[in-house]
Amino acid sequence: MNTFRKIIGFSNIVFGIGLLILLHFVNVSDRFSSIMLMSLFVGWIFPFIGLVVSGLGILIHSNFKITLIFNIVNILVILFMGFLVIKVYDSKLLIVLIEYIVMLVINILNIVYLIINKDEIIRDNYKRNYLD
Repeated sequence: MNTFRKIIGFSNIVFGIGLLILLHFVNVSDRFSSIMLMSLFVGWIFPFIGLVVSGLGILIHSNFKITLIFNIVNILVILFMGFLVIKVYDSKLLIVLIEYIVMLVINILNIVYLIINKDEIIRDNYKRNYLD
């Protein structure tokens, strides 16, 4: 298994779980509940879960298109949630904004990795599905 693929896959999983745990231990303001309501209770947690799923997709070289689309959707959700955090800004929401910025950078790195290694991912997926 490629060393860089292991690093980027495990870092996605660790950052996804770690940032979610950090969010629960930091005292965020009551305005975060309004952000949760505006995102229909699901949008605020989707970027965290998205990092974990993207990490798993990169580690096992799952379907290239699905992983890429998932990362693009995750970036769009992060941008939307960042807009909501900035709109409802409170000084205690700074940690939330930093977390979303970190997740945005990691997802952009995921997309770059997927585009660079497109042929390898497709070849591994083909071998796993058709040659076994």
